[in-house]
Amino acid sequence: MKLVPVLILALALAAPAFGCGDTPNAQNLVVPPEVRAALAKAYTAQTGVTASAVPGRTYFGSHVGIQFAVATFGGGRPAIFSDGGMGRWRLLRITHGGICSGVVPVDLIQAWAMTHWRGGCYIEPAV
Repeated sequence: MKLVPVLILALALAAPAFGCGDTPNAQNLVVPPEVRAALAKAYTAQTGVTASAVPGRTYFGSHVGIQFAVATFGGGRPAIFSDGGMGRWRLLRITHGGICSGVVPVDLIQAWAMTHWRGGCYIEPAV
């Protein structure tokens, strides 16, 4: 009977080693020119407004194989995009300023060093 508690303790201590990989789930990436162009194209297709992202206001990253981007266009409100893991960019929503973890994974939002606003929502850091 003493073996069971010891076995449970050993498994509990070893679980983090078995459960964690060497690669983080969220990766903050540099926005390549082709992604920047694809975001502008998706924005224009959805809104009918031709615009370029404001310099310094585009965030790009990957979370478990799905790419996400947040880009602020001329209207000053961040737009959230995803490729859904298929490489085709789609505008998910234009925000009122908050990038929420219900749309973008929170560990990716944190990798982008966004500032907590309220609830599960974050805002772009001050420039």
